[in-house]
Amino acid sequence: MESMSRAFQQLLNNHDRSGAVEWALDQLMQKTLSIPQLYEDILAVSLTRIGGPDTPQEVAIWEEHVHTGIVMAVMGACLPILVQQRPVAAKRLSVMVFCPEDEYHSVGAQMAVDFFALCGYDAVFIGANTPRDEVLAAAKVLNPHAVAISVSNYYHLRPGLRTAQLVREHMQATKVLFGGLGAIRNAGVVTEAGFRLLRGYEDIAAMAKEDGLL
Repeated sequence: MESMSRAFQQLLNNHDRSGAVEWALDQLMQKTLSIPQLYEDILAVSLTRIGGPDTPQEVAIWEEHVHTGIVMAVMGACLPILVQQRPVAAKRLSVMVFCPEDEYHSVGAQMAVDFFALCGYDAVFIGANTPRDEVLAAAKVLNPHAVAISVSNYYHLRPGLRTAQLVREHMQATKVLFGGLGAIRNAGVVTEAGFRLLRGYEDIAAMAKEDGLL
């Protein structure tokens, strides 16, 4: 896996969007990687390597934007394969995914949308930096089985928890879930507040089995 990660990283460093998309699709077609492996072990890892201690801040910001754009292009190119692999579930359960107020990093949230789809859910991403009143408005229309809140930065965990509490108060039958590095690295805060933490694809798959989708 490390050699494949390095190969993809080199494509990112070269800002080679076409090459990155071609490389990723080739791995999926040859079945050397699954979509969850590609997302978690290659794409997500590559994004954590930007902005290290030896990288000048003025370079780190624009490099992060370039790399994020390439990763999103890869994910978009994977959609036809994802649709083919999505299981035919006996029942339809929906999940509403979003980032709380002031959280603009949405790649993880959109990866989660694809993971939910691979596990048989109908998943919809309603956006980054989503105000609490908009979350409630969307939930009333979509009536989701679950709401998943993605937090990349710890400083946005508290706003996410406040939003989660409002959802729980207004829609008691709706599951409230958390994911993202900001939540995973502060798992105790999430679980002590009474919310479920999803660390990645395997946790989503486990929940889908509980819900009778897999």
